[in-house]
Amino acid sequence: MLYYLIAALGFIFVFGLVVFVHEGGHFLLARLNGVEVEAFALGMGPALFSYAPGETEYRICIIPLGGYVKLAGEDITADTDNPRAFSNQPVLRRMSVLVAGVLCNILLGFLLYVPYGMIQGEEILPPQIGYINEEMPAYGKLQIGDEVLSLNERPIKRFQDINVHNSLLGDEERRFLIRRDGEEKVIVMEPHRLEDRSIFEPTHVVGISPYLAPEIEKLGKGSILRDKNFEEGDRFVKIAGAEVKSFQQLSHLLTQNRGQLEVVIERDGERLTRELTVPEADEDFSAWARKLQWEPPVPHVTYGFFESLSFAASETKNAVQLLFRGIWGLITRRVSPDGLAGPVGIIGVTGHIATIGFWPLINFTAFLSINLGVINILPVPVLDGGHIFLSLPELVGYKLPAWAFDLANQIGLALLLTLLIVVTFFDIARIEFITRFFSYLSALIFG
Repeated sequence: MLYYLIAALGFIFVFGLVVFVHEGGHFLLARLNGVEVEAFALGMGPALFSYAPGETEYRICIIPLGGYVKLAGEDITADTDNPRAFSNQPVLRRMSVLVAGVLCNILLGFLLYVPYGMIQGEEILPPQIGYINEEMPAYGKLQIGDEVLSLNERPIKRFQDINVHNSLLGDEERRFLIRRDGEEKVIVMEPHRLEDRSIFEPTHVVGISPYLAPEIEKLGKGSILRDKNFEEGDRFVKIAGAEVKSFQQLSHLLTQNRGQLEVVIERDGERLTRELTVPEADEDFSAWARKLQWEPPVPHVTYGFFESLSFAASETKNAVQLLFRGIWGLITRRVSPDGLAGPVGIIGVTGHIATIGFWPLINFTAFLSINLGVINILPVPVLDGGHIFLSLPELVGYKLPAWAFDLANQIGLALLLTLLIVVTFFDIARIEFITRFFSYLSALIFG
């Protein structure tokens, strides 16, 4: 019950903040340009609360999704004699009101990344392979310890870059430029498509994990390893005679080798032998693994104020680039629409991240705010960018006729609704119990 409460509150916080900032940008620029603002609302549907101290009515609505600013004369094709109507303002003033929401969303993302960089910081994993799934395409081609220099000609500086680039390649073949034993090689492979995946997983994978040193950086006070004379700083060398090259491989070796095991560790330059008894039954092994309470060394940095400004600028730029690369992947049909997340998926992700912790939620809020801001500036009718695009002819003294605005808005609305239906379908298909229900129903009907 607590999980769902935290998830719900996290969702309301994220969407409330992002929408408030976006609509607040429209509101402030409208006021600065002398445009009459009739209503400012958070949420959709009937108002739960409203307050009208002046010409503007402030509303909190029953559905905690979305929001809006209602401007006098916001339909620029309608005739009105109100001098403060939006439709009666010069084109540059109207554009400034429209673009303000977008800029405020991007600014919000940047401002959230600043304290995130100062307090939470980031993990900087080297672009080195730490484990390869035996059932995936990379097995037999890549090796533990390989340093990835580029993926499909895109430079790789850290392992996170591999994940980002891979998620945008769709079913395109992967070309890894690696360095192994001082020699550079190109490794080519086809990705594996994940059919039954959660929204947190990419559509295509090759089966590699980042390198983490096979060392114990932290041991919990109740760790069962303490009773076996393991200490923080110990480096694993061999398990059951097999050489240990990474922490992930270490975990895999423990999973595959049960019973009494001989473990060789290195401590202060000296090799020592220890004994571990690994439960053979899977349910006993799971309980035993939880009692290990160990953590490998993970490179982690936090930044000072001025460094965090640079970090925030870099993360903002990366979020924008990632969005446009994703859109281009959809246009070129390299990326499948089933990799997208619609409203249902975003709600699920937001709620889940809220249960993980405050700073992961802040990081996601920054990323979401930037993405929603950039999406809104795209030249698609019914979006802010569409309204700006349709107003461009006015800069040279020509205003499109009313029928052109209406037709463009109808086409844009149809496209957005179609996209919404498609991504919502994929969102629902990823919900396990719904998938099982329809499979069961299909079996009943068709046998």
